[in-house]
Formats: sequence, C-alpha cells, structure tokens
Amino acid sequence: MRTFLLLFVMFSILSCSNKSGNTTFLKADKMEAVLWDLMRVDELVNQKHQKDSTLDKYGESVALYKQVFQIHDISEELFKSSLQHYQANPNYLKPILDSLQVRGNKMTSVFKPSTIE
Repeated sequence: MRTFLLLFVMFSILSCSNKSGNTTFLKADKMEAVLWDLMRVDELVNQKHQKDSTLDKYGESVALYKQVFQIHDISEELFKSSLQHYQANPNYLKPILDSLQVRGNKMTSVFKPSTIE
C-alpha cells in the first residue's frame, strides 16, 4: 500500500503533460528501474523531513528526481511520456507495479527487526 501511495505522490509531482508529441517510451524494465529509484528518493526525502521539518520536500524531491533521470540517461520529458503511456495501458503498468511491490516487500523484510522469543 505504501508503494502505491509513493507512486501517487510521484505522479502528482510530475503530472504536467508532454506537449512535444514524442511517442517513444521506456521499455518496462527501464521504467521499473527508474520508478524504483524515484520511490527511493521519496523515502529519503520523507526520512530527512522527519528529522528536519523545515526541509523543502518538493524542492528536494525535484532536485533528486533530476539526478535519477541523469543516472538513467533519460530526460524528464521521456519519463513523462513513458508514464503517460503506461497509465493509458494498465495491462503494461500492472506488472511493473507488481514487481515494485515485491521488491519493496523484500526490502521491508530485510530491515524488519526480528522478534526474540
């Protein structure tokens, strides 16, 4: 559930439409990798904000999103057009989101404190 909430926040921040008419989009594995890193950015910013409530969450997120795009060698416009493509084709988006959820659950279980009986 937390994964989907983070995706919603990310989609809200990057919800501007692509006016370039570019019809290319990222392949599913690349889109998954980019979304994973963007979700990690959201987690990092939320953790920083818990320690410092004066942090500009939006500004920090945007700056780190740009770094993610640079790391993956894509433009923000390509990401947005890809996101629009996948949102318009839920059958292609669902496997990506399912994979991200599994990945997130694995990370959660790794860092979950074990109980001593």
